[in-house]
Amino acid sequence: MPRTLNDFLYFLNSLSGSQSRIEDCSSAVDETLFYQFSLIPAFCLTLMMALTKQRTQTWTSFFKGRPALIYPMDTLTRLSRLSYCAAFGATAFLVYQITLQRQLAINYEGPISLTSLIALLSMLIYGMVFFPIFACLALRTAFGYALGSLYVWVFFIIDVMSLIYCASETQEIMRFLPSVLCRAFLCISLPVKFVWAFKKGNYFVNVNTGNSLERTLEQVRDSYQGRHVRNLLRKTERKA
Repeated sequence: MPRTLNDFLYFLNSLSGSQSRIEDCSSAVDETLFYQFSLIPAFCLTLMMALTKQRTQTWTSFFKGRPALIYPMDTLTRLSRLSYCAAFGATAFLVYQITLQRQLAINYEGPISLTSLIALLSMLIYGMVFFPIFACLALRTAFGYALGSLYVWVFFIIDVMSLIYCASETQEIMRFLPSVLCRAFLCISLPVKFVWAFKKGNYFVNVNTGNSLERTLEQVRDSYQGRHVRNLLRKTERKA
């Protein structure tokens, strides 16, 4: 029994990955520099997708209302639920690397008291790097899906390279596999959505956004929850 417990503890320790193994894997792809330089294409892609939208309230006469703000997630509809889950899954693996493996987006060797601040800054960098993927899912246009497909394919290739170079043991394969599967799903779903949007004629602007939003609001109002909320907000007549 003690031997079985020791083997189980050794297995858990191997799942977290040893520091020596991380140093060996860093020679294949320097993830720190990769994510730092990824901020440049992430900013460019976000700006390109923002130029396809028009502002409706602020400075509408300047450059025909472009660029506009892009919301990273469409919370009013249930479209692209699996793609959003895959995008969140790929991002969650980076949070795991920050919290458990201390793989920050910035090489930091200063005081330990500032490590938490550097970790928060690393999460912000990772969020900005993955923002174009969420933005293309929210836009639902052929142009956005095309940019998102090319963008996520680059990350998928880097993941496969790291997996082939580093994962020489079963434990390490299990550690990298969820992130690779999430990005592999995005590599398939985004091109499929691109074809769907291209056939619908949503090249740069989703012409059905307004209609789908109205239909969604009508469904919410006509649902049981919507009727219950309307009854709660309805004024009641006071009895004399």
